[in-house]
Amino acid sequence: MSLTASPIEIVTVLNRLTEAFMETIQQFDVIRVGSADGGYMVASGIPTRTELTHVEHIASMALVLRRETASITAGSKSTKTFQIRAGFNSGPCVAGIVGETVPRYFIFGTTVSAVRHLEATGTAGKIHCGQASKLLLEKFQDFVVVPATPATAEDPRETFWLMGKS
Repeated sequence: MSLTASPIEIVTVLNRLTEAFMETIQQFDVIRVGSADGGYMVASGIPTRTELTHVEHIASMALVLRRETASITAGSKSTKTFQIRAGFNSGPCVAGIVGETVPRYFIFGTTVSAVRHLEATGTAGKIHCGQASKLLLEKFQDFVVVPATPATAEDPRETFWLMGKS
């Protein structure tokens, strides 16, 4: 994008992406808990625990976010649109405020590590889902989830793609 767009166009596109993320996040019972390497991390079910609805909120948010970002072009001279690469899973974590000068809300734990792995090994335009979330999504019966990677001896985690809603 930076090779064909002016600095003002780059800032404008980044602003549109940020607005799309923030507007979408506000539609669901999710909170932004941190970002790294240009990515966003959101969570649901914290600080107030939700037994089952957290996975519905995260999955629905990811589907809307995928659709919204796909409508944003990479500048006035480009026809390319943005494709998010997302990953989510369900499980326990520890959450808390870290820092005194610039306090930030962080979450830690193996579930967070699994989500980072799902995002990192995902594909542009797809939503990568862990097995724990897949099992919870089955209870809603309107999410379409298909196998992504089978479990292997090297990596025993089976993963899935969230395709949409039926």
